[in-house]
Amino acid sequence: MLSAAQLTRLVGHVVPDGRIGGVDVLGGSLTRVRLTDGSGLLVQLASQPAAVARASAALTLLRGEIDLPLPTLRDHDADGTRIGVPYLVFDDLAGELLARVAPQIAGEPGYALGRRLGTVLHRVHRLASPGYGPLDAALVDSDARRYGLARADAALAALRAARVLTERESAAVARWFAASYQPGGRQAALLCGAVAPDALLVRRRDAGWSLVALLDWSAAQGWSPAWEHTRLLEAFGDSAYFDLRVGYGSAYDEATRRSYEQVREHALQPYRIIATLEALADARDAATTMRLRARLATVVQDMLPPPPAPGTTLSA
Repeated sequence: MLSAAQLTRLVGHVVPDGRIGGVDVLGGSLTRVRLTDGSGLLVQLASQPAAVARASAALTLLRGEIDLPLPTLRDHDADGTRIGVPYLVFDDLAGELLARVAPQIAGEPGYALGRRLGTVLHRVHRLASPGYGPLDAALVDSDARRYGLARADAALAALRAARVLTERESAAVARWFAASYQPGGRQAALLCGAVAPDALLVRRRDAGWSLVALLDWSAAQGWSPAWEHTRLLEAFGDSAYFDLRVGYGSAYDEATRRSYEQVREHALQPYRIIATLEALADARDAATTMRLRARLATVVQDMLPPPPAPGTTLSA
């Protein structure tokens, strides 16, 4: 949470004559600053400079999509020189984070909101990214298969080094990817990469809820829509979002005839495995490591070659 001094310094930079009338912490990294003239700002803190760079690059690419629910970027500081931490500032938007109203969206309201989200993200994915990889990267790959294999290999190397996976397990996963990972499409799609309940601003409208803005673009990248689906379904895995998940998949699949872009389990499988590998490599506590290790074990077991038959002599 930002201090009063930090907020005063920030508002003075963005709105030189602005005076703070009130502050509401919406949750996560988001703070609403109400100004005395009736206007306001949304301040989003970032964990690292790269997150600000990615968000800024994505919103620049999306600048012409005036009918999408996107925030208007007023200011950003990747280095954190102004207030001591990296941040982005948006014009204020009326609404609240979806995570706060989750119990109210069950049934038809959640389904309708999910359909809207599916339609919006399909539109986002129609935009081409400069290449495969994070938007802040100086060098990105131009080949989908090579990029996906590199992501898997990097995570496997980290897990071997940490002794989370054995050499045999790692080799089995690498062989599976080499044989099975055949992504469709030749152009990297722009992905938000961080669609989650605490990153969607929503507003009650009539009997349902409208999607006001996708706020978090800190993980924006170029890749396959299947990665977006994988991360989104994981983020909305709670039972409170069941109807939203159904609506999302339904609307997205209706929007494209390309099966490799649709929310289909066979298309998502490689990306689910990569997501689990990367999350496991980043895990910092025993409980998370055990949970992810158990999830991965069921997949890896199917990839391992069968043990030799009794009495078989293994070649050197």
